[in-house]
Amino acid sequence: MTSQYAKPDSAYAAEAAAREARAVPAPVPLTRVTVVDFDMSFTHLVGFFVKAAFAAIPAAIIIAIVVAVIVAVLGGLIGGLGHMGR
Repeated sequence: MTSQYAKPDSAYAAEAAAREARAVPAPVPLTRVTVVDFDMSFTHLVGFFVKAAFAAIPAAIIIAIVVAVIVAVLGGLIGGLGHMGR
């Protein structure tokens, strides 16, 4: 009698076949591509740049906050050096 947790050999073979079916295929060699024409109207291009500018605002705010924190920490450390001998 086998345990309810033991698997027969056929179950292991089925799992191995399923794993092999999910295996990642071999990579395809890279192909170089050259873009020779890009057709986009001026208004669509302007719209894209406006969207990009609006998307950059939150990123600039986050970067400014990170830089301010770094400057405050370094300023506190360096500014406190002058009072260490007193």
